[in-house]
Amino acid sequence: MKTTDKDLRLQKTLQQLEGLLKYSPGFITIIDRGYRYIRVSGSVCRFMGLAEEKILGRTFDELLPPEIAANFRRRINGVLEKKASQEVEDKVQINGQTLYFSTTLFPIFDAAGEIEAVCGIATDISERKKVEDKLEQYRLAVESSRDLIAAVGQNYTYLLVNKPFLRYHGLNREMVIGRPISEILGEDLFFQVKPNLDRCFAGEFLYFEMPRDFPTIGMRDLQIQYFPMKENSGRIIGVVSVLRDITEQKLAEDALKISEERFRAIFETNPIGIGMISIADLRIRQANERFCGITGYSREEILQMNLKQITHPEDIEADIAGIRDLAQGKIPLYFTEKRYIRKDGDIRWISLTATLLPKNYGGLQMVIGMIEDITERKHWQEMLQGARAGAETANSAKSEFLANMSHELRTPLNAILGYAQLMRDDEGLTDQHRNAVEIMYRSGEHLLMLISDILDLSKIEAGKVELAAEDIHLSSFLNSISEMIRYRARERGLLFESCIQKNIPEMVSVDPKRLRQILLNLLSNAVKYTLKGSVVFEAYGEGEKICFKVADTGVGIPQVQIEQIFQPFHQIRDRRIHAEGTGLGLSISQKLVAMMGGNLEVESLEDAGSTFWFCLDLPNVERKMAPAAPPSLQRIIGYEGERIKVMIVDDQMFNRGLLRRLMEPLGFEVIEAEDGHDALIKDDLFSPDLILMDLIMPGMDGRDATRQIRQNRGKTPVIIGVSADVSEETIAETIEAGCDDFSVKPINIRDLLEKVGRYLGLCWIYEKRKGKAHKEGAEESCMIPPSKEDMDALHALAMIGDISGISAYVRKLESGSLEWQPFVRTLRKYAQGCQIKKIKALVSRYRR
Repeated sequence: MKTTDKDLRLQKTLQQLEGLLKYSPGFITIIDRGYRYIRVSGSVCRFMGLAEEKILGRTFDELLPPEIAANFRRRINGVLEKKASQEVEDKVQINGQTLYFSTTLFPIFDAAGEIEAVCGIATDISERKKVEDKLEQYRLAVESSRDLIAAVGQNYTYLLVNKPFLRYHGLNREMVIGRPISEILGEDLFFQVKPNLDRCFAGEFLYFEMPRDFPTIGMRDLQIQYFPMKENSGRIIGVVSVLRDITEQKLAEDALKISEERFRAIFETNPIGIGMISIADLRIRQANERFCGITGYSREEILQMNLKQITHPEDIEADIAGIRDLAQGKIPLYFTEKRYIRKDGDIRWISLTATLLPKNYGGLQMVIGMIEDITERKHWQEMLQGARAGAETANSAKSEFLANMSHELRTPLNAILGYAQLMRDDEGLTDQHRNAVEIMYRSGEHLLMLISDILDLSKIEAGKVELAAEDIHLSSFLNSISEMIRYRARERGLLFESCIQKNIPEMVSVDPKRLRQILLNLLSNAVKYTLKGSVVFEAYGEGEKICFKVADTGVGIPQVQIEQIFQPFHQIRDRRIHAEGTGLGLSISQKLVAMMGGNLEVESLEDAGSTFWFCLDLPNVERKMAPAAPPSLQRIIGYEGERIKVMIVDDQMFNRGLLRRLMEPLGFEVIEAEDGHDALIKDDLFSPDLILMDLIMPGMDGRDATRQIRQNRGKTPVIIGVSADVSEETIAETIEAGCDDFSVKPINIRDLLEKVGRYLGLCWIYEKRKGKAHKEGAEESCMIPPSKEDMDALHALAMIGDISGISAYVRKLESGSLEWQPFVRTLRKYAQGCQIKKIKALVSRYRR
């Protein structure tokens, strides 16, 4: 298509307007006689949400709502008809929002004097209009005040000023209204007041005193108030400043000169490199001596360069993105660690903190950056990272070593402690032999405690200990601990007092294993280090927390050792005390208390005793069941019902022999298997009801054998994993493989039999103290309850005392699962005797 002279003239005109289109913040459009857009400013593209190429060549009928397009067409037709410019104000509804624009329309003529196009320059005056409406009611009071009063809009332009304000600044109203503060008062003063304006736009009311220089009367001290101006809806639409002249001061030029000299001195002598960079071209506009020293360039050289020339190529893209985010107001600070390439080619790591400067320099938007050379620090970090990796490897090896050693030590202890437990119940032993067995058992327990302490400390230091909260009946829990310590104190001739106050919650959520470990450590130490007198254990509520205190009348702790007692392997040295143990108890306790959100404290005087205490925030929980009854301390000699087959799987013959000797006298039929493969064969031949499965065996281990048995027989056999590996990972993997529960070697016979009885629904027969057998507690210690729905129904009947309803429900349950029958028999007996309290206790105990 041939370009005409008319086209060339229009292009020349557009070129002349190019600067205005590019840099003006206003909305600028150029439309030809066919109402098509031929040029638009960037602000128009942003307002319409369209790229420039999506706008050019299209009419505003295609891009704007009909009513707005029709209004624009009328305005342009007026310019075309009168061949003269027009200035108008329009009210526009866009997306439910009311906007006001002040628009100037003027024609663009060709050489023949004909209009080729129309140019429109529009300014958004919405905020000004709203504030003008709001201030109209205050105008009389504002004008009559002797104070300097001004109202500023969200875009920092003046919306209203009174006569004193104009007189002090030597201005007239037409020069001020609608223009930015920076143009009227200057950029320096604007950036002094801008933080206060911003705080006020955020809703604050400000009052302070400061000096101010005025063109007409010089420097004055002012009382200044800022307060937000709000619409009826509560939205802040402007800020009103009230300035009151209070005294004469020195000239503003002197203060400004001092300020500039101070800034220049700080800038040049600062030990941190400082540079100013223009956002548009990334040119370095200012740099202090330290900045030049880090980059290796002279000031003359660096001021001729841009940021890309000194930045490592791999870091340029991130830098540009960070500066762009600063310019767009997305972030207040840009912080990074990056690389500079010095003039000599050396690569230096620097720490950069950059922020947007609060004023323009020569019309340029600037960023100020502060840099520090961190090359040496980076070098040490790399070395530290390598050392940390080595330490982690060593720590992992240590953990693996300790786990293996724990397993290897626990395995022979299983035989020692297991046979000791069996032998001390043997009535054929003489007192001398029984005493020897008791010594052997206590020594084995002591060795087991040492192993457990060392492993626990290793886990805590490696961060592998996690708290497992459970709902517990707190008083019952604390009473059981007290009874254990009471026996030890009695053996040493000490008085033991347990003071569990009533203001503690009934049910709490806590890790019972770890809380028990902490309290037993503190109480055991108190007994061990007390030669005469007493040990007192207290539990009490204090605000929202529960506090535990252990006080003794023992040897006390010398003040020089107070700071050391929580260190691993440290023990109090006193010639009167034979200090047993590892010296890890207090260290472990302190770390566990910290994990639970508390702090273990101590007060002590030498030869006057010690007091340890800590407080924990333990969540209260709703009581769902009666506290579990403590297991019977009498010896089990058998069980009721048909004979049960038990398979013992272990590659160690003495471990199988120990469990056989435990189970056979109680009436169990025992089968032995040497490894996982042997267990699969014998499980297929004998179909045992219970399997005690060792986990670590050559060939097929216990977990693989359990998976295969579950695949073959489902949930029929009860399988309890048995291992000397006590890591939480091992326990979790054991349950995941299909075991119903887990028992730790050395085997605690009472704990193992409790699990066997619970999973098989056995009713144990206990030995009476006088030597005769009896059934304990009417089967209540070994019952499996019916389903949750059945228990909820029974609970509802028990709460209203409906004996006949309970009896009817019992008859229904008699036809249910066999494993429920011990529970059903007990419930029927209570119902027949109308023992409603016992029914409530029984149902509450087993209801989940």
